[in-house]
Parts: sequence; C-alpha cells; structure tokens
Amino acid sequence: MLIMIDPRPVEEWCKDTPALMYAKYTLGFSFNYTAAVNKHIPGWKDNVFKWKFKREENIVEDIDG
Repeated sequence: MLIMIDPRPVEEWCKDTPALMYAKYTLGFSFNYTAAVNKHIPGWKDNVFKWKFKREENIVEDIDG
C-alpha cells in the first residue's frame, strides 16, 4: 500500500477523480519498486501461485501480554 499525504488543494482538472493527480508518481513508484525487486530476487513474479509462506525464526513470544 502506498499512502500519499498532500496538503495542496485538488487541481481543477481532476476534481472528479483526485487520484489522477498522483498517477505519475504512483506509476513511477511501481516501476522503480518492481525493478528493484527484480534485481534483488530475479524471477520473483514468475508464478505467484507457487509462492510459499515462510515463517520467521528466532521471534521471541511476548507471554506477558
């Protein structure tokens, strides 16, 4: 999830769909994120239906509440 906080008023050309104002930034983030993950983990999106859940190890359980 990508959350953008922008205090500027919504531009007149995108009053009916305010998300259009951030389309360029959202697409840029998506392309850069995908490129970075592809470089770090090649083939990560080849078959998403074969993804496995991996439980982290050495996590201390808080039994006090």
